[in-house]
Amino acid sequence: MKLIDEEKAIECLGGEAVFHMACSHFLVEIDQMMQTLSEAVAQGDPQVISEKAHWVKGGLVYLHAGPSAEAAKNLQKAAPLGQSEIEAAYLSLQGEVARLKEALKHLSSESATT
Repeated sequence: MKLIDEEKAIECLGGEAVFHMACSHFLVEIDQMMQTLSEAVAQGDPQVISEKAHWVKGGLVYLHAGPSAEAAKNLQKAAPLGQSEIEAAYLSLQGEVARLKEALKHLSSESATT
């Protein structure tokens, strides 16, 4: 599965310019989103973790970032299962988001040169 399905995201968002704007916005916002989610994981409140994971997943779905969105969904599902499951799912999401950020930075630099 691709980190991001550019074609579907561009079609869904209504054009390449909007897609690149959404990618830029995501890159600006994702660190704060992940920090908020990290705090929820540290607190261990299943309801808050589920809500924050759903919030992160929403942003990822718009970008058609399949693996990252799936990792966020898995964290959302892990929320009621206990801290070890939550932490494992959160680490997976962190890894996927890190990979996605690199891919989006690469896309941003490509679009800036074309």
